[in-house]
Amino acid sequence: MHDEQLTIDSISERQREVLRIVIQEFVQTAQPVGSAGIVGRHDLGVSPATIRNDLAALERLGLLTHPHTSAGRVPTDLGYRFFVHYLLASLELSLEEQAIIRRQFHHAPPEVDQWLRTSTAMLARTAQSAAVATAPRTIRCTFKHMELVHIQGAKVLLVLVLQEGAVKQQLLDLDKPIEQNELSRVSNELNDQLAGLTAAV
Repeated sequence: MHDEQLTIDSISERQREVLRIVIQEFVQTAQPVGSAGIVGRHDLGVSPATIRNDLAALERLGLLTHPHTSAGRVPTDLGYRFFVHYLLASLELSLEEQAIIRRQFHHAPPEVDQWLRTSTAMLARTAQSAAVATAPRTIRCTFKHMELVHIQGAKVLLVLVLQEGAVKQQLLDLDKPIEQNELSRVSNELNDQLAGLTAAV
């Protein structure tokens, strides 16, 4: 059966549970999962022979494979996709988890970078695993505002704000110290000249 023909109805309810168990245990242990282990750790109400038949059926569909003849099964790429597409769809966050997430994002600053940090932290906490988030890639960025801030000596912090919500910071080392009032004057001039200009990313 080709993967585009596989649906939630392609396998029985028990086979779905067996597939879920194999994937979750393999992710946790990185070890092949056998029928005896599944029966011993999970109350499915059937014999190891029945689970072996289910594992064989899942393997014929391309959802599982095994490293060698006597080993347990491990998920295939298709098995992972099937798991994510069908078996995770019914899982919902508790009302408490939903409330925590809403509260976190309600207090998050509007900058894209901060939203990425918040979403990654919340995803990792909810999934109890590592999480990665990437910013949406825009074709063009639009200048909104910039500010030059005197730090110490000849060091100046450049803060650039884009219309898309991104905030960029860069520490600059000038040839000589410049007072903050002069830096503010230059910032205002550049803001006037660059307002609304776009640049390809």
